[in-house]
Amino acid sequence: MMGNGEHSERTCEGPECENGGRKYLIRDGQSITLCKSHANQLRDGKPLRPLRRVDPGRPCIVGREIALELPPCSRESSSRGLCKSHAQQQRAGRPLGPLDAKKVQECSYYDCARPTHTAGLCQSHYAQKRQGKELGPLKLVSVTRTCSYPDCGRPHDARGLCDAHNYQRRKGQELRPIGMKGEPKMCSQPDCLKLVAAKSLCRAHYIQQYRGQELKPVKVAGEFHPCGVESCSERRHSYGYCTKHAMRYRNHGDPLFNSYEQYVRPDGSVLCRLCERWKGSDEYPAQKQSRRPDQRAGRVCRQCRVLQRHNLQWDRYERLLQEQGGSCAICTVTLDGRRDTQIDHDHSCCHGSSSCGKCVRGLLCGNCNKALGLMRDNVAALMRAVEYLQRSSGQRRE
Repeated sequence: MMGNGEHSERTCEGPECENGGRKYLIRDGQSITLCKSHANQLRDGKPLRPLRRVDPGRPCIVGREIALELPPCSRESSSRGLCKSHAQQQRAGRPLGPLDAKKVQECSYYDCARPTHTAGLCQSHYAQKRQGKELGPLKLVSVTRTCSYPDCGRPHDARGLCDAHNYQRRKGQELRPIGMKGEPKMCSQPDCLKLVAAKSLCRAHYIQQYRGQELKPVKVAGEFHPCGVESCSERRHSYGYCTKHAMRYRNHGDPLFNSYEQYVRPDGSVLCRLCERWKGSDEYPAQKQSRRPDQRAGRVCRQCRVLQRHNLQWDRYERLLQEQGGSCAICTVTLDGRRDTQIDHDHSCCHGSSSCGKCVRGLLCGNCNKALGLMRDNVAALMRAVEYLQRSSGQRRE
């Protein structure tokens, strides 16, 4: 315990801090002097860092650095170089504009320059009037005056005492030194810099003890913990591993499980996860950002992607191909089931390149499917095209 007069003379031991501080007990009799801001950093379990410097005399930058068309603002800067009023305009999304000068009315009592509170009087003169006293000049309070209690360096509040000692007086208690109530105490676990929450333990260690678990070191905010895999330098996420290795551990029980080896053969063929067929890498769409050596995307082959787009299963697709004799439904060219095989659907039901699966009409080659699309599935136009071809071929024979 230390006296308050000693408290006012101490300097904060935080980095690059010259503020006054008070003495805080850390552990095993060790103490440190910190200002209020650095004490809050310690209480939150954060490493001590320099405080942001605030220039109290800097004016608002409106009319000086920004919005040069406006007259310079003489108010003191509060946030990001702006005064409170201009900062409020910016937060509300309004354009910066000139501010109306506030007209402060002074107290009507003779030679009193305090602002008006009620009935044309300042707060102190209005209190005299409310109590039925004759209005008189107010006592000047010295801002440098300190508490009259021995060894108390706190600023004066009333009756010659500071706020805390005046509270003791009002309660009828005997005046005594102001204690350091609420001093931060550190967790009793070794190498733990968090504050005590219950039973000499921080919150995280107390929860471990409450659950009957073994007390283990807890993560500190901002501290870097690498992945449990030696060859990985990523930040630890869960299960003691990074995100990638933790997902492998959760799904397969092994953080080093490599699923790539399970579906890629040495010859380069890849197992499609939908049709479960081994296909060459050229059957998969290309993607430059892919991590695979062949620069291919995913484990879904190109044909399965087409079937997904049309909501078709492989058994229905193969049945359609068998019913058409493995050839195009229009020109009867043989379909090999690859890029030249197109799935035709009724565009009056589903617009675009995808369908619901119920409006699929058949399988066509690329040329026939393109021809139907260019004719917009117009039966009358197609019939006129047939008549036109027949008529033109008959004219050539004559």
